[in-house]
Amino acid sequence: MISAFGPKAQAHAATLGDLAAVIADPEHVIDAYLEAVRRRERGETFYGMLLIDEPRAYTLETVAPAIFAKWPGFDERRAVLDQYGAGEAILNGRPAREAFVSLDPAFRQCAAEFFLLSNALLVRSFTEYARVSQLCPRPRPFERVVAVPAIGRVVRRRPQRPSVVVWATAAPAEASALYAFALSEFLGDVTYVVGAGAIPSGFPGTFVRADDPRVVEALGAATAVVVTDAADPGPAIAFARLGYGVVAPLSSGAHEYVREIATFDPGYARTLHIAVAAAIGRPASLRELPAPPPSAPALPEVPDLPAGAPLVSVVIATYNRRADIERCLEGLAAQTYPNLEVVIVNDGGEPIDDIVSRFRFATLVNLEQNLGGMKAGIAGMKFAHGEFAQWMADDDWLYPDHFTRLVSALVTSGASIAHTNGLIRHQRRLPDGALETSGFNAGVFIDSTTPSDALIATAIVLISILFRRSVFDEIGPPIDIVIADYEIQVRASERYAFAYVDQTTVEWRLRGESHFAGMDSPAAMRYVFEVLYPRPQRPMIEQNRASTISNVASRPAGQPMFPPTVLVSYKPV
Repeated sequence: MISAFGPKAQAHAATLGDLAAVIADPEHVIDAYLEAVRRRERGETFYGMLLIDEPRAYTLETVAPAIFAKWPGFDERRAVLDQYGAGEAILNGRPAREAFVSLDPAFRQCAAEFFLLSNALLVRSFTEYARVSQLCPRPRPFERVVAVPAIGRVVRRRPQRPSVVVWATAAPAEASALYAFALSEFLGDVTYVVGAGAIPSGFPGTFVRADDPRVVEALGAATAVVVTDAADPGPAIAFARLGYGVVAPLSSGAHEYVREIATFDPGYARTLHIAVAAAIGRPASLRELPAPPPSAPALPEVPDLPAGAPLVSVVIATYNRRADIERCLEGLAAQTYPNLEVVIVNDGGEPIDDIVSRFRFATLVNLEQNLGGMKAGIAGMKFAHGEFAQWMADDDWLYPDHFTRLVSALVTSGASIAHTNGLIRHQRRLPDGALETSGFNAGVFIDSTTPSDALIATAIVLISILFRRSVFDEIGPPIDIVIADYEIQVRASERYAFAYVDQTTVEWRLRGESHFAGMDSPAAMRYVFEVLYPRPQRPMIEQNRASTISNVASRPAGQPMFPPTVLVSYKPV
């Protein structure tokens, strides 16, 4: 099922059939992000797609009317546009080339995290993938899908003179001034089919709306069609099917599907004129279009597991959070991996026997006094029998495919440690005591590590890691410090290769500053850096460590350690 947010996304989705996908216009990226979280919670695999305009062409379309208003002469206009096309003009106080390649930083971050939450991307062309992938921290799997619009029946006739239709419906009508100027010296008939907004004045040619009857008449007489959409190859394909000469921006990717297409650069007026001169006598034809993608992203095959599948032990310490431990166990019950045992350590808190008894895979260990989360977890390891083991807090959440993916990675690789990506969910307490999600951050725990990197910081959250049980026999369990999850990663990275599953399968939940109340992170870091793992022989490591401590110590009071990227009120499934 496709979830589409925004008018362009909805129109695009209507042509794609039955796909597991989340598609959005850029201004609806937060809606897409939240839907991606919902699907990950349900353990679904899905494609992600953002219909992002090509920044350079969009900028030029936007500034062209102001340029034409300021410089009335043809030569002056072309000189200024050439400056913009080369990125040499100053736009909003900085070189235009910077505006062409930069999107709003908040959007870039949100889009990058949306793509990371998706299992694979949908793009309209290889050209678009090259552009969109610049938003991703790493290359993502992708499939090409093209939405080809239906063009009404047109009776074509032999032209008496060169005649061209400029199909400019994807942008406001004002934007067509850029293309009208580029063709103002074309000695033939030009009809501009434009979108909503004020129609440009002072240019030769006929300007009509898409529903105007003159559109059919103009298409009947035309030998070539200029498609101005700089990101979508669909309209160019539609006109190529009808045998027109086709002109399209190189950035649209239409050349991947259409033979004999004439391409142009919106930044240089002369290139459109020249492309039209080629296209009016050169009918286009189609290459083979890509096959429809699988209905859901194709993921790596899970290898055959030994009979019974290796036992995985999950150790959870809890203290007076009955609702949290119940929901945590419900998430574990939804795991697709078939062989789990869960050890619940009640760290001297209120009774939870009634909750734990509902889950056959769970064993309850009651401690008489409160030891603290880490010591309680270490105590629980004595009751774990699995070949693999993982720690969790009672408010952590695992998506249904978590253990299937990690056991697969460990069995395939022979590694002793495997991990996935993690999503941070920020929560706040409401006056009635209920918890509400206030934001997300999927851009922190999204990478693996190297032994050198681990000496400075980590991009791995502890709940995303599955260990072979033998690791703790060899290097020991975590030590009881406030950054115990970091310390054991430093220790483990010196002994073991990490297998990395580049999918988001866990949520780490942060409830305001309660997670960090009373925590002296700089002191804990100094203890790890200077007492446990000093590296005086590596001055660059020591320098980076000092910088890390300084950054943490200078954080304003009340600021989360990992601020949310997306601020939102959200109700989980």
